[in-house]
Amino acid sequence: MSERVVVVNASKMNYDHALDFSVLSKDVQVYDDSTNEELIERIQGARVVVTKELPVGADLLSQFPDTVKLIVEAGTGYNNIDLNAAKERGITVCNIPAYSTERVAHTVIMMILNFASTMQKQISMLAKGD
Repeated sequence: MSERVVVVNASKMNYDHALDFSVLSKDVQVYDDSTNEELIERIQGARVVVTKELPVGADLLSQFPDTVKLIVEAGTGYNNIDLNAAKERGITVCNIPAYSTERVAHTVIMMILNFASTMQKQISMLAKGD
């Protein structure tokens, strides 16, 4: 039996449409965005809820069905999830600690090169048609 997985706000993590959520489970449902009301409806019967940067407080967690056993925060932090409330409900919370380590390093190098050159001025001139 496969675990039912629900991705509740895929637009936050799949902005380039390159992610294949079907590898998570044979039974996966993906939604671009979800209001709190839609989220509660959509996760009925799910074992795993995947989210990114969605506030999941005690009030919302109290409405989760008992079937939910895992919340996956698809990012480096999970300060948006009430860990105590999740623990009280027997829900494990995990994240992806190395989610963007390489990309952050690339961005830092790009910004150093950008600031050390006239790139910003050139971009501004190009935008103005100069």
